[in-house]
Amino acid sequence: MTRRRIIRNRILPVLVGIILLPIALALLLLLLIFLLIACLGKIRYRINARVGDETSAQVEVSYFLWLVKYAVDYTDSKMETQGRIAWVRLGKEKTAPPKPAPPPKSTTYKTTKTIKPVETTKTAETKAPPSPRKEVKQAPQKQTGEKVKKEKQEKKDPLGFIKQAREFMSENEVKKIIGLTFQCMGKFLKALRPKHIDISGIVGFDDPATTGWTMGAYEAIVGISGLKPHIRILGSYHEKALRLDVNTRGRTRLGSLIWPFIWLTFKMPVRRLIFKLIFGK
Repeated sequence: MTRRRIIRNRILPVLVGIILLPIALALLLLLLIFLLIACLGKIRYRINARVGDETSAQVEVSYFLWLVKYAVDYTDSKMETQGRIAWVRLGKEKTAPPKPAPPPKSTTYKTTKTIKPVETTKTAETKAPPSPRKEVKQAPQKQTGEKVKKEKQEKKDPLGFIKQAREFMSENEVKKIIGLTFQCMGKFLKALRPKHIDISGIVGFDDPATTGWTMGAYEAIVGISGLKPHIRILGSYHEKALRLDVNTRGRTRLGSLIWPFIWLTFKMPVRRLIFKLIFGK
């Protein structure tokens, strides 16, 4: 074996590894430091919103000592956004599409001419209309016990993924996933750390069962978060309704907001469900 082959096959890969390995480790260390600083950076927020007959919202979010700031103002069907990163301004005004113009009013004109009826000698042959077909009413089929049970489960299942989860998971595992999801949302609300929060409103759907399911989830999530005295939402079981008033401000960290979802994905039933939904059965 010649010297060139020895240098090319043995010595050169070792030199490349010695040079590239410290560079790769340094880049990885810088990435970890950047992620750590990003997770520890404070997020300040302020939300004032009203949903109902007149919808309006003002949202302000700042991050990392006000170096990143973003604001949204939605009033009278017009949305304005403003943002900046350090000294670079971002965002443009966005307006809702204009409403169509009303049709012009019809005008009537007086005429002096009279139109005489035209006399015709031929009479059109009139045919008797065909007799309507008699509809044969089918006797209603009796629903089996399994079909009724399936329909009840579909009514209680406003989220589609629960229906998919029942295909390859037991009922106890599905209930455990629902409970873990409620705990995750409660921890997320708790991680917001609001200095001031006042939320009130009424929520109702066409189906009273869906309203009941939603109010049950609301009671569980708000109870876990510890913010129940400051959040007052009632259920409307007789009519469809949606009215909310939100007024809150606070200060939190990005890592605190991400952690509840990381905690949820590491739980065994949720991890199994995610694996099945991504890679199939």
